[in-house]
Amino acid sequence: MLQRLQKIIAQAGIASRRHAEELIRSGQVRVNGEIVTELGSKADPDHDRVEAAGRVAEIPTELVYIILHKPPQVVSTLADPEGRKTLRNFLRGTPERVFPVGRLDISRAASCCSPAMASLPRACCAPPAACAKRIGSR
Repeated sequence: MLQRLQKIIAQAGIASRRHAEELIRSGQVRVNGEIVTELGSKADPDHDRVEAAGRVAEIPTELVYIILHKPPQVVSTLADPEGRKTLRNFLRGTPERVFPVGRLDISRAASCCSPAMASLPRACCAPPAACAKRIGSR
């Protein structure tokens, strides 16, 4: 199935979608050996060889979901320009690419979900979701 190159690159963990756009514009993305510079270009990750910044885009087939208890005074992100503790401090050694879902106040302690892909949390957190949910923090 054809997908936008930005999505393929992000799912492979090479770069965020926005950074993938910069890689495309700067000529650092190849599809089947051909340089691609046009945003919105598509490829089939199952059949095409996509390379970005010299790395082959391999999308993981196994999904991993992590529920993490975020202590107070930890920022719900993987990088903080102010140098505060982030969720990355608690995910060291996790081989899969994960990213936080949702934002929690720095002063709150709560659970947050970090999936390799956003489909489960999106399905559970969307307003018309058919599953019961209880969200709490202290």
